[in-house]
Amino acid sequence: MNIFELIITAIVSTSVMTLFSYRYARARSSQFKEPELLNLLVKNSGIIPLSPSKKNILGWILHYAIGFFFVLIFEILLSTGIVDFSLVICVVYGIVIGVIGVCSWLFMFSLNNDPPKIRFSEFYVHLLLAHLFFAVSMGLMYILIASITNNTVIIMR
Repeated sequence: MNIFELIITAIVSTSVMTLFSYRYARARSSQFKEPELLNLLVKNSGIIPLSPSKKNILGWILHYAIGFFFVLIFEILLSTGIVDFSLVICVVYGIVIGVIGVCSWLFMFSLNNDPPKIRFSEFYVHLLLAHLFFAVSMGLMYILIASITNNTVIIMR
């Protein structure tokens, strides 16, 4: 994939994940909205000299940058031949990045002076599910882009 295709894939995949998180948060009456939680963690970090509001764009930028990073890592895994493309591989990748996400949030919460008042165990289960949505939508974007660009390498796998 070229950089434009990677960016589009990251935007779509992160948006699907975020839509799931917002729907889940509403259904469970919980604060599981990653961009807002990122802003809260930055604000209460005591390390970063910023005080973003809950709805500040900084949380969104961080969230989408992390999504791009995960798509880029997947592309590197594909292009170096470490993995072959399939939706099953995307699901496995979703589980792996979900575990990485849970560990990252655990670490960020532990460093924070005033972590949010959320149901952490439910938040972590939600994160695993959200990353599966991310990874499957990423895989579907790979298939869509491959079919549009006639990239038989991805289509044939």
